[in-house]
Amino acid sequence: GSSRTHRRWLQERFERVFREDIRDTTSIRSLSQIELLGAMMPKRVGSLLSLNALSEDLEISPHTVRTWMDLLCRNYYTYRVAPYHRRIERALKKAAKYYLWDWSEVKEEGARFENLIASHLLKFCHFLRDAEGVNTDLRFVRDREKREVDFVVLWDEAPWFLVECKLTAPRSHRHLVRFAERLSVKQRYCVTLSEKDDYEDRRTGVRVLPASRFLTAVV
Repeated sequence: GSSRTHRRWLQERFERVFREDIRDTTSIRSLSQIELLGAMMPKRVGSLLSLNALSEDLEISPHTVRTWMDLLCRNYYTYRVAPYHRRIERALKKAAKYYLWDWSEVKEEGARFENLIASHLLKFCHFLRDAEGVNTDLRFVRDREKREVDFVVLWDEAPWFLVECKLTAPRSHRHLVRFAERLSVKQRYCVTLSEKDDYEDRRTGVRVLPASRFLTAVV
């Protein structure tokens, strides 16, 4: 109900995750370094996470960083979104993105909005799995030229629909259209924070709509 209450809640949750949950479930001694890793995560939301860069910052091995990131995922502090590749083993080797379960920790507006959409899409995938038994998954797409679309939702391991997150509608949707055509995806969405953007680009087939409307279609 207030920014003061929210700040206090964030501090209490952070301390509970790192100083109680992780401490009680693991035998890791370097809790202070894990706390530092957790504190670094909000600024890395929405970007490819380099385990090598983190290992240099924390002065530990990349294997240890990977182990600690898995630990943060198991304790519901963060979750991993892998890149899409037709061959699963290739996707596992590529750099992934990590988002926070509590997106309110992310200060940068664009990254926070992307995190919010990611969390709702992930919840949608989990619902379809649990309620309908459908094999759904959340990924992102990126090519060698670093062109990227924020999210692709898979249905039985095949691309189902694409989602790009923007604070306001961009003038061009070239990356979204490019990947949609390459993956043969007809459903392509540009979700914005602005309530003014609500239309379909007939030339590209991109449906632009505000998050308040888009999220009514998911759980």
